[in-house]
Amino acid sequence: MAISIDGTGTITGISVGGLNDSIITSSELANAAVTSAKLASGAGGKILQIQHVIKTDAENYTGTTAFQDISGLSVNITPSANDSQILLLGTVMVGNSSDYYALKLLRGSTALFEGDDPPAGTPLQTPALYGTGTDNYGFRLQAISFSHVDDSHSSGGTQLTYKLQIGHTNATTYSSYINLASTNGNYNYYYRPSSSLIAIEVAA
Repeated sequence: MAISIDGTGTITGISVGGLNDSIITSSELANAAVTSAKLASGAGGKILQIQHVIKTDAENYTGTTAFQDISGLSVNITPSANDSQILLLGTVMVGNSSDYYALKLLRGSTALFEGDDPPAGTPLQTPALYGTGTDNYGFRLQAISFSHVDDSHSSGGTQLTYKLQIGHTNATTYSSYINLASTNGNYNYYYRPSSSLIAIEVAA
């Protein structure tokens, strides 16, 4: 069959494989024109981008039952597709003077990676990413590490903010510390570490 072009610009007569590889390049493809359904098996799952923050300063969070944002531990990422998965990795170095504290991971105002709500009538049990007891000596730093896949964002093209919060069970007396032991001094066992939060977009 002969190749012809009609008055509307439609080309007929080209058989499958009739175009050279160099005819159509990736720059000619429209954004999001190739969906995951059109990819060969095993072609998905590629890392598309990595966003991360590192907190190197030390901070004191005064005891409060309300969760507070940890400054410097929030990261922005704009997924390229609604079905991309966001892999979240983090390590938080926490010192605690006494009593109990907990950490939360959030996407905007939505808490992620929490346990179930406690039964009715059980106060002071709050869903959280992590919760722990006391450090009566004040020298110890706990490395809280976690990984979580957020596959429910549906926010292709829209910026997402992931952040960490810290909360405390005593509203007035005790404090928790980030990157610092609660008892600080000029000794070789008082360490000054860093904390981090990483967001990785993975293709579906």
